[in-house]
Amino acid sequence: MKNLMTVGAAALSALLLLNGCASSSQKSSVNTDMVDPSLQQEEASFFSESGWTACAVGAGIGAIGCLLLADKDHRIGCAATAAVAGCGVFMGANYLLDEVRASYKNREQQLGYLTSLAAKDNEKLKTLNNNAQELLKKQRAELAALDKQVTAGSISADSLNLKLKEVEANADYLSKNIDVAKERLNDYQSVRRSLITDGNGREAVMTKAQQAELKKLDAQIAELESTIALANETYTAMYSERSSLIAPSSAA
Repeated sequence: MKNLMTVGAAALSALLLLNGCASSSQKSSVNTDMVDPSLQQEEASFFSESGWTACAVGAGIGAIGCLLLADKDHRIGCAATAAVAGCGVFMGANYLLDEVRASYKNREQQLGYLTSLAAKDNEKLKTLNNNAQELLKKQRAELAALDKQVTAGSISADSLNLKLKEVEANADYLSKNIDVAKERLNDYQSVRRSLITDGNGREAVMTKAQQAELKKLDAQIAELESTIALANETYTAMYSERSSLIAPSSAA
């Protein structure tokens, strides 16, 4: 009973650590007060509540499963490892690789699972970029109208400056999402290399089915790279729109 309580405490501590990581590294670093709601939609943002909820649930199931191990000496270590692995892609390439290998025993399934993760991130970033492009059009029209009103003296520069702060918040939020996408891309590339090499670091001989899965994974990785580049272009355009009006508004 004492050992079970110790392992339970280890599992709980690991989960609390993950919750702290979610709160500090993701949420506290992203100020969403002035961010347009279209950029924070569930299917678009990498900083959604459900992503961390799913992570915590997965971690909890894995950690609790460790309590059933017969080997008492491995229970505590297993619980801590399972709690971290439950967050998979959020926690870096090494943890993601451990999760893939623990969940799927053959290379074909492992590559397929990694492909599914990359595909989800692709769709998320595409949605975010599409929303950001629509928002950019809207912002341009609003900024142009406000700038004319300030020039005509019908409104104070405060209204334009407030809008510029909103534009900056949107651009920064988009940039932080792009940074997360880049981290995940690096993780996918790293895990891909590990999955297709043997114990000696040489490229493994793969079956036709495995080669087919690898081809699908490579396509998703290439697509994610392309989507990141497009999102970066949107970010640059969004930030340039803000910068172009700073001098006129300051002079006003």
